Amino acid sequence: MDRAHHPRRKAQALQKLLTPSIVEAVVSKVNQKRITNSKDLRKLRTSLPDPIARAQFQNEAGDIDSAMLRVAAPEKLKQPGLAEELQAVIGSMKAIPWTTLQEMKSDPELIRQLDDAENTLSSLRKAIS
Repeated sequence: MDRAHHPRRKAQALQKLLTPSIVEAVVSKVNQKRITNSKDLRKLRTSLPDPIARAQFQNEAGDIDSAMLRVAAPEKLKQPGLAEELQAVIGSMKAIPWTTLQEMKSDPELIRQLDDAENTLSSLRKAIS
């Protein structure tokens, strides 16, 4: 396999944030051995949404660690409420690959947990309607 295609495959989870220039920056940094593992690539999830951090990463002298230093601090430090927690759960569920879901079909404990979650959501919906 061509080395230039390997980082592209690893970065598929970042599709929404990836532009051709970001992909080329990743490929370049992998070829220079400045990105050496998937842990480095996962850090891009945090830095790419920030425009200053993204520009730092794209800079020839920049790397993931220098981009991470430029990520803006979160504006809110409030405790997450029910809406935020529900959104996090929904996001987690949507991130599960279909192939993994197929493997989970025969897990009776998971089916029980899904039934419990469905009943809880139904009760919650009735309570706030």
